[in-house]
Parts: sequence; structure tokens; C-alpha cells
Amino acid sequence: MATSSYTSNNSQLSSQLKHEEWMTNLPKNLHDEPITKIAIPGTHDSFAYYLTRQAGPDLDTNLRRICFFIYPIIRNWSLTQDKTFTEQLYMGIRYFDLRVCRTTDTNLYSKSPFTFTHGLLGNLVRECLEEINEFLNKHTKEIILLDFNHFYDFNDQCGHDHLIHLVHEIFEKKLCTTARKITECTLNYLWNNKQQVILLYEQHPEQCTTYMDRIGHFFQICQSPWPNTPNIDELFLFLNETVSKSRPITC
Repeated sequence: MATSSYTSNNSQLSSQLKHEEWMTNLPKNLHDEPITKIAIPGTHDSFAYYLTRQAGPDLDTNLRRICFFIYPIIRNWSLTQDKTFTEQLYMGIRYFDLRVCRTTDTNLYSKSPFTFTHGLLGNLVRECLEEINEFLNKHTKEIILLDFNHFYDFNDQCGHDHLIHLVHEIFEKKLCTTARKITECTLNYLWNNKQQVILLYEQHPEQCTTYMDRIGHFFQICQSPWPNTPNIDELFLFLNETVSKSRPITC
């Protein structure tokens, strides 16, 4: 019985390591392939495993007025995950879909000027990025992609430069800042430069000039087509027409 238990525990540990360090364990023939040619598991609205009762700026104005009364309905629609960032990382997730708004709560602003949002406000951005950074500290050959693609209530006092600065502050040298094109980002390139974070930013680079050289040039290159339909036939038609099209070679 003791031997059986030991074998079972080893099997579980091996399975866990297979997911949490799957990039580390990729075969050598993939080490010089661009990261864009490697299938990377990701999550949609990656942060939406925890949401508060407070309506976010992305919620429809009419729904915002009655949010207090229909909160359970909105929450059921807004929740897209049931795992924290750390749990997602240990499961092998390496691409994160992030939607951010400016923090208007003065009590929270001192902790983080930004929070995640999907209909309802989520966790503070700083705390979640620090959680991700902790995982990367323990798994130095794992690479993640942070896709910031929706921004709400940004202004001159708290805008894109501030968010990019926050990302840089947390990840520091882990952030890929040396590659001029994302096709240059191979595993070997990133490992040799001790870089683990590729920042994808859905904003025109001219609005982020202050930190341009500090975060690389990966602006507006990640296509996220959305069919916006519950109809299966329409979904497949959309996929055939959109996703099957070849991407620009610069991506």
C-alpha cells in the first residue's frame, strides 16, 4: 500500500510539473521558433474569477442604474473564470486577456490606480500582476503574454503611460524590451535575455511614446475577432471568414 501511494503521488507531481513548466520542457527543435508559431493556452477575461458588487464603466448605462437589484444576473454573465491567476498559471495558461479601468475609489487608489473590469469591478491590477510575477520568480523559463486590450475612464492624470509604468515597475527586467518585432521572440532569445513577459498593448503607440523603448513595440498586433453571436452556424461562418485569413507577416 505504501508503494502504491508513493507511485500515485509521484504521478500527480509529474502531471503538475508537466503543466506548470511546459514551456521549459518543450523539445529543442522549438526553442528557435517564434513565439507566434507556438500554440499557447490562454483565457478570456482572465481576471474575471473575482468580481465585486460595484458596476464597472464598461457596463451598459441603463444596467448600471439597476445593478444593485440585478447584481446576481450581471455577476453570472460577467464571471468567465473560476481559477485565480496563480491557479491558471499552474494549469499551463500563458496568455492573459486583460481589461482595465482607472480606479475611482480614493481608498483603493493609493494601493493601485487601476482595477480590472468586466461589467463589474474586479481585483486591483497591481496585486494581480505581483501575483503573476511571484510565479515567474519560481519558474524562470516560463514565458507569459499580457494582452491589455480594453481601457476605460483613462485620463491625463491616470492613463496609458501610468499603466505601462506600473507594468514596468513590477516586472522590471523580465519584460521584453529588446526585440523590435514579436517574430524575434523565440524561447532561446527570451531565455538568453532573461525575459519572461511579452506585453501586447491594444493602443496606438503614439499615445504611449514616453515608455515606447521600455516596453518594446508590440502595439496593436494581437487580433481578437469576436463574432458576438450565440448561433453556432453564424459562429463557424465567422471563423471561416475571419480566423482562417492569414495574419500580417510582421506579427
